[in-house]
Amino acid sequence: DHRASGEPQDPAKQISAGWADLASALLVWMSGVLGAGVAGAAVVLGAPEGEADNRTLTVAALAGQTLAIGAAVLLWSLGTREGERRPRVRDALLGGSVAAAIAVPCAMSAISLGSLVEHLATGHDADKIGHTTLEMLAGSWGPTEWAIVVGVVVVVPIVEEVVYRGYLQRGLGRLLGSRWAAIGTTTALFVVMHAGAAQLATWGGLAVLSVVLGVLRERRGGVAACAVAHGLFNAVNVGLVVVMA
Repeated sequence: DHRASGEPQDPAKQISAGWADLASALLVWMSGVLGAGVAGAAVVLGAPEGEADNRTLTVAALAGQTLAIGAAVLLWSLGTREGERRPRVRDALLGGSVAAAIAVPCAMSAISLGSLVEHLATGHDADKIGHTTLEMLAGSWGPTEWAIVVGVVVVVPIVEEVVYRGYLQRGLGRLLGSRWAAIGTTTALFVVMHAGAAQLATWGGLAVLSVVLGVLRERRGGVAACAVAHGLFNAVNVGLVVVMA
């Protein structure tokens, strides 16, 4: 069975629903960008000249992304949920924990391999902390750093899982007619969208995470467990930054 979860039986409805999913993914993503932009602009305009540092702007951007959560809830309530399973807290926590336990060591192995390849190819060692947001947590901690952690562990996983696994993967599955094609395409887009903040050596780890989350989405029929797994994965990375610092 190559059908994506939640696929209508009628081919015409399948195509229409697929494009609706892609449009929903774009709208949620744009809501996050808009919210982050407005929040960041408010910080810049309200702060004395030169005092809006990167950490404060990052917190504002993460807070602004909560607008995407509101947009996702609205679109989800208006759209079709055919084939979607009602999320149960216990199932989401269990499924997400198991997926994170699989994703973390596999992704770390892929990152280690990427670092080795980068070293052999360039002669330079990749930075131990491979993401610009995580680099902000390498120093002393205060309210700003804790706010970043909340954004990284809670807000970002919810928004990204709704966009990538909730709408994008489901829509691509309906249009392409293959779950694996949908997972592969979603993974490629997931890596590309993180390329600006993540170092090259970490891209393989991002791909592994996305594939695990994609398979979890297909097996569980929803995104709640994916958000839990993504949040746990990010929490582990935050913990590693603290240990290395």
